[in-house]
Amino acid sequence: MALTLFLCKKSMFQGFYIEDLCFNDYFYKKGRSLYADMSKNIQEKLSFLEAEECVLDAGKIQSDWFPNIKADIFLSHSHADKNLAIAFAGWLNENFGLRSFIDSCLWGYCDDLLEKIDNNFCKNDNDKTYNYKSRNASTSIVHMILMNALTKMIDNTECLMFLNTPNSIVLKDDISEKTYSPWIFSEIETSRYIRKIVPDRLKEKIKDSTKYFSVLNESQLKVAFPANTSHLINLSCDELKEWNNTYAKRKSIFATPTNKGLPLNYLYRIKNIIN
Repeated sequence: MALTLFLCKKSMFQGFYIEDLCFNDYFYKKGRSLYADMSKNIQEKLSFLEAEECVLDAGKIQSDWFPNIKADIFLSHSHADKNLAIAFAGWLNENFGLRSFIDSCLWGYCDDLLEKIDNNFCKNDNDKTYNYKSRNASTSIVHMILMNALTKMIDNTECLMFLNTPNSIVLKDDISEKTYSPWIFSEIETSRYIRKIVPDRLKEKIKDSTKYFSVLNESQLKVAFPANTSHLINLSCDELKEWNNTYAKRKSIFATPTNKGLPLNYLYRIKNIIN
């Protein structure tokens, strides 16, 4: 299965957060098989501007390492919950034919990119140690490229689903929730402020809207970022089962090549987002 690039434009419509997910090995294997060959076309190389051999081309690096992928759902999760996210992606594909984006399964590893840049541009004269300032600059650049790519993916998927687990939300009180992951913080905040566009298939059905960084994770330095999920709609395991059961009864009638977004319609109805 070759890497699938965007053929049509989507935009984010709705975000959900989900707790207490649990899947058996079957769905994990299903998810693994979906992603097994999809990252083979990732070109893990440095790209330079044609006219300047020593000037990196950030746009080309992003398209090589972090290309746009055709997906319906962006799965925001802790790195420690990667296997859970893969199993959930397998479940979503098995039952609804939906494609989920998981960055670590589909993109190059940003630390590998950073190492390539550092080895070429950040070594001290002795060639054994790295220059501190150069390393700070290269890390900022790579993380900025990755964050830009993540923002584009969130914008280009119809739904963001945040896996709310003890690994992702590490501090919680009556007022706020916090995460140690700068990536989860950024993804949640992006989903809060990014444009929301109603899919064309729902424009006649929609109700009045008024009713409704990896190194840091592994280091000893802990920074607690706010994780304000108040804009995300709670999606319970019982509602996921209801979604599956409702769609399973009708998909043979309504699931056609021209109704690709139909599974999400059923989810939106369960949550009273559309009639």
